[in-house]
Amino acid sequence: MITIHIITNSETQATQIAEWMLREKLVYQNVDIDYQDTFVLNDHGKLDKSKTFKLQARTKALLFATIEEGLMSKYGSNSPFLYSTPIVGMDSVRSKELVETLMKV
Repeated sequence: MITIHIITNSETQATQIAEWMLREKLVYQNVDIDYQDTFVLNDHGKLDKSKTFKLQARTKALLFATIEEGLMSKYGSNSPFLYSTPIVGMDSVRSKELVETLMKV
């Protein structure tokens, strides 16, 4: 099991991705979307501030490639940044639900 993290500059894209992943049963229970300020050092040595949206959801590690392919198919070169972190432990009830309710791999 993993937590998938998706970062985009577009609130509309974040909402579309959340709906798609939930409808396709690619993630478990819910998708959290957080607004965050992002700072980047520009070519002139100054900080540029922008807003980004970070989606987080729990899923099966085997679904990572399916999610990545879906994002590339939908958004191509405008695909958001995608990565995951492992879930080391999860309570047995929700762990079983995750396995049983998500897309079969």
